Amino acid sequence: PRASDPDGRAGYLRWRRDQKTAHAATLVELLTPLGVPAEVIERAGQLVQKIGLGSDPEIQVFEDVVCLVFCETELDELLAKVGEEKTAAAVVKTAGKMSPAGLALAADATPPGPGLDLLRRLLA
Repeated sequence: PRASDPDGRAGYLRWRRDQKTAHAATLVELLTPLGVPAEVIERAGQLVQKIGLGSDPEIQVFEDVVCLVFCETELDELLAKVGEEKTAAAVVKTAGKMSPAGLALAADATPPGPGLDLLRRLLA
């Protein structure tokens, strides 16, 4: 749980790093007994840890997918929870992580509602 780390940016970044490591370890645990080749497992670990973001096109596609899922499943909830100002800051940060191709899909991935309205205003 996020609450297990200190508040603030440093605590969040540590928690996020630890989550990436844990997800990669889970992939090893799940895929190894299935006979998945080691190089495939290693690549999957690089993807979930976003190793090479900025220089690896596949990692960028993964980052775009993560951002699009946020738009699809969490944007309206975040807006209702923290308000427009903080949500707008999150959308701007999210958009900054995305490729032009990912950004082009953001409005289509976001369900109709206040989150989509905010997204469209910010990306205009």
